[in-house]
Amino acid sequence: MGDFGDSQVGNAEAGEVGNIEIEYYFVPSFSMGFDFGGGIFEDDDDPDWTNRINNYQFFGRLTAPVEGSVRPFGKFGIGISTITYDVEDFLGLGTLNSTSDAGLSLALAGGANWRVSRLVGINGNMGYNVAFLEEAEVENSGTIVGYDPSYFSINFGLSFYLR
Repeated sequence: MGDFGDSQVGNAEAGEVGNIEIEYYFVPSFSMGFDFGGGIFEDDDDPDWTNRINNYQFFGRLTAPVEGSVRPFGKFGIGISTITYDVEDFLGLGTLNSTSDAGLSLALAGGANWRVSRLVGINGNMGYNVAFLEEAEVENSGTIVGYDPSYFSINFGLSFYLR
């Protein structure tokens, strides 16, 4: 679910998010890593218009030192984001694809990891992401993005452990 209502180009409120994370556990309760993620948000008013948020973030994860295979965690990320606009059949000229300049982005999440085995885990969390792109220019257009996209996400995934 996202806040794209104040966008000057496009109007989206819900979509899909996908992430790939690579992290290193320094101790069982603390890790740091990189998150490569993106969200696709279809425009509510025009089905040919799509907003894509691209996040590249460095993050830290604090895992509660509790006994058992299910462990709650909190996560904070900081990095850069861009927004890409895809418009199918733009003025009858074909597909328009345009990406903004990069801007600062922040992420907060909380959830739990369930260590199913020594090598595999299942995790879930709820997160909030915001990209500060209000002054970012859309490539080769002179147009400013004009807003700071933000969204909540509910994430489920698999973890693979190398040791």
